[in-house]
Amino acid sequence: MKREDFDKFAEDKLADFDAWLDRLEHFRVTDWEGMPDIELYMDQVVNYMDRQLEPLKMSPEERTLTPAMVNNYVKYRTIPKPNGKKYTKGHMGRLIPLCILKQTLPIPVIGSAIEDFRAILPGREAYDTFADVQNTALQKAVETLKSEDGGDNPGERVNNLEIVAFKMAAEAAAYRIVAERILRTVTDLREGEKKMAEEERLAEEKQAEEARRRKEAEKKHAPREAARKGKEEPEKQAGEKPKE
Repeated sequence: MKREDFDKFAEDKLADFDAWLDRLEHFRVTDWEGMPDIELYMDQVVNYMDRQLEPLKMSPEERTLTPAMVNNYVKYRTIPKPNGKKYTKGHMGRLIPLCILKQTLPIPVIGSAIEDFRAILPGREAYDTFADVQNTALQKAVETLKSEDGGDNPGERVNNLEIVAFKMAAEAAAYRIVAERILRTVTDLREGEKKMAEEERLAEEKQAEEARRRKEAEKKHAPREAARKGKEEPEKQAGEKPKE
């Protein structure tokens, strides 16, 4: 590639990057109210997600979501089953975080975290909290990049961008490690809590069953005991000496 060709190539690439950065700066993860109120079929869900999260894609060819992904999420209970063949706003409220966070965390970890989060907060509030946090993080990333971006020529700017990228990648790795460890610990604690509750339930059932059996046994032996006592009373009276 000749120097003039490379310069034009670099100029176009950086122009594309700047255009993407501008889209990202104005991008917002939709809030609960912004999601469709009507139920959607699978192809509508896939197309909606692709349009909604377009600025987060690494290339135009990348698919944010596919029918196979959705089916797997349902199969492994990461999201609820569809209502017939349609997906509700509640499904969207799970799929959007999944599509964003899957670049950082394993799907099972995300699914457990979403369920735990929704157990703490109502579905709508949980989703809007996620959207607010994600939007703030994206804007912070854009601001950081813009503050450190620059250079007198394309070559110098590329060097600066690469340095920023490594810094961000290192920070992202640190956050990912800590976040995953937290969520795995929380998952283990939740499972332990469920196991404890189940053992307590079984112990209570066992105690109730033992009490029921004792009661039945007492009821069963009550007539026999009454008959024995009734037989002993006349014998006792007959054996008593009359008083002088």
